[in-house]
Amino acid sequence: MGRRSKEKGARFERKICRVLSLWWSGGKTDRVFWRSPTFKQPSGAVHQCGDVIQIDANYPPCPCVFELKHHKNFRVEDFLTGKKGEIVSWWEQTLRECPEGRIPVLIAHRDRGPTIVVTTFDCGGFRWGNVCISTLERFLEVSPAELTSGVHGGRSEGS
Repeated sequence: MGRRSKEKGARFERKICRVLSLWWSGGKTDRVFWRSPTFKQPSGAVHQCGDVIQIDANYPPCPCVFELKHHKNFRVEDFLTGKKGEIVSWWEQTLRECPEGRIPVLIAHRDRGPTIVVTTFDCGGFRWGNVCISTLERFLEVSPAELTSGVHGGRSEGS
């Protein structure tokens, strides 16, 4: 991976961490989540969430495991056709890394395209089997209280 590509990915991760923080805190702060460190977790980390860690203990633990991807191009329709494209591979990675009882969430952005969310719970998007695909904006309409109350449920073996 080239330096510019890594920088683009890091910028995307920082942006999404701020967006998720504002969502989780009800607009109070953009510092609830941050990028997972590459080698070790900082001592202040509260809850590991895949590519994202929760760094503010003043909010309930996040039940989601977030995988973040920013690539030049991918085809969301690969879910429909059964083609083993990038986004399907990323989703499989998200499922593998998601512990039982947690909610897998893949957030992917394509250059000059919308930010897409793939998850197992109904986030108001398009449902295909056990997968729900929506825009980031629609995903953010789900109340954090709904997630922490278990309304949407977590991953179970076989998801």
